[in-house]
Amino acid sequence: GRIYLTTADDQLIALDARTGKVRWTTRVVDPAAGNTMNSPGTFWRGELLVGGPAGDAGLRGFVAAYDATSGRQLWRTFMVPPPGKGWNRARGTHGGGDVWMPPVVDPRSGTAYVSTGNPTPGFTDAARPGCNPLADAVVALDAKTGRIEWSHTLVCNDSWDYDTVQAPTVMDLKRGDDTVRAVGTASKSGYWATFDAATGRLIARSPYLTKYSRPHRRPSRAGTVV
Repeated sequence: GRIYLTTADDQLIALDARTGKVRWTTRVVDPAAGNTMNSPGTFWRGELLVGGPAGDAGLRGFVAAYDATSGRQLWRTFMVPPPGKGWNRARGTHGGGDVWMPPVVDPRSGTAYVSTGNPTPGFTDAARPGCNPLADAVVALDAKTGRIEWSHTLVCNDSWDYDTVQAPTVMDLKRGDDTVRAVGTASKSGYWATFDAATGRLIARSPYLTKYSRPHRRPSRAGTVV
């Protein structure tokens, strides 16, 4: 009997569905830092799972879970390392891995799946060579604890804003006489990928759906058409 919503100033709010009365409100993150909540949360077994932040302010993407009765935070898992750690070597507007679309929870396994955005800075990879794990990725987490079970990055090393932004789809996939639990998502690179839901193993991927530059052309100050 409640309505749950997120707001552009980063609040998570519970309303009484019959009266509109506010039951509770909680601040997910500080909007003054450049955060904004982009999509609704996902309800699962008394939890609300939300992803954030949305935008290109160079903040660290995350998934967080809240008690649906009280609004108390249960856990928060960041999608990129803190500044100065791992591939996120620089301080300031570096990070990314934003979770733009709602998490999807498989009710059979209790695993939450999210798609993540590009690493930042978005159009130069000079300060983050190599692949940037958990960015441009599909990520599987334990929905009760936030522990990362596996991840698969769809674009390495991104400097074209090729987010993996479509909310994942959980499905049963026929493989001969067997049925495999699978999860699929689409990349802004223009293809669809399907993974084993339990392990993250790549099962199949589509061809590119449109003309595609291979290898990727590098951004330049003069301008590059990709």
